[in-house]
Amino acid sequence: MRSLGPFGWLGPAGAGTGCHYDYADSVLAQISGQKSIALISADQSAYLYPSAKFDYGSKLSQVDIRNCDHEKFPLFAKAQVRKILLYAGEILFIPRGWWHQSKILSPSISVKSSRKSDLCMGSNLSNTALRSSLLSANII
Repeated sequence: MRSLGPFGWLGPAGAGTGCHYDYADSVLAQISGQKSIALISADQSAYLYPSAKFDYGSKLSQVDIRNCDHEKFPLFAKAQVRKILLYAGEILFIPRGWWHQSKILSPSISVKSSRKSDLCMGSNLSNTALRSSLLSANII
């Protein structure tokens, strides 16, 4: 395994990220404030309109989950979006390939650490198994 990060984010309410997925598994720790995270499993990629723009370590989507233009991106209506509120002191595991978009709800400090692992690189089985586990535990 190879570590990528940790990375830190400081931001005001209203700031956030665009929709993207990371090439590595990540753990996001919310140090202070609150953040809303929209998650879409990797098996939904056909509905996310991947962008040709380059972003190191990530694949970007053309879709803004919070304000989607459904005429321009009609397939996005089929995507199953799970929304999570992340509070200070909580952590979230984001599997490699899972699309996500965040919005800061109050002044926020977050830290993310990522690891590339050959054990789950590109494995639809691990994404499916993880999604099933999260759904059965009522986490998503």
